[in-house]
Amino acid sequence: MDEIRTPWRMRYIASTARKAACIFCPPFAQLSRGAVLSQRAMPSQEAVPPVGEETDREHLVLHHGITTFVILNLYPYTTGHLMVVPYRHLPRFHDLTGEERAEIARLLRESERILRAATGARRFHAGINLGRAAGAGVEGHLHAHLVPRDAREEWADTPGAEEPALPVGEAFRRLAPHFKAGVDSTL
Repeated sequence: MDEIRTPWRMRYIASTARKAACIFCPPFAQLSRGAVLSQRAMPSQEAVPPVGEETDREHLVLHHGITTFVILNLYPYTTGHLMVVPYRHLPRFHDLTGEERAEIARLLRESERILRAATGARRFHAGINLGRAAGAGVEGHLHAHLVPRDAREEWADTPGAEEPALPVGEAFRRLAPHFKAGVDSTL
């Protein structure tokens, strides 16, 4: 098995000041296509950020689904490392609705297809870490990771490099048009 070396993740790993608020909850909870997404009370409309390309770029959101969204990892294992996240704040897979489970699976499939086309990657890690002992960095809000392993040279990370091959903002700039043009809405 190949080792993934990610010295750039040390900023995240070494951070002892974990945020009390969930990094996936507002503003993301309001960014869906208007679906009723949570059994919790939503914040007032004044708290809702503007939805649009600028907000997506700022938060690295590649795609908005009905019950989930696709976002680049701010501290990626490799360039193009993304996550599929339900809008609802749920810690366990069995808490998801059938619609949420289906959309997570569909968006993982579509994300893999897009990453294959954009980066040339043919091998991926995909997974969900449930709980801190399993490696979950955001323990209370379930999310699925998709990590490309063998991207073309212009996307690929160099073992031991101090930064990923592409800065996250550049990876977003390159991937966003693919997601905008190519996410299949069928199951």
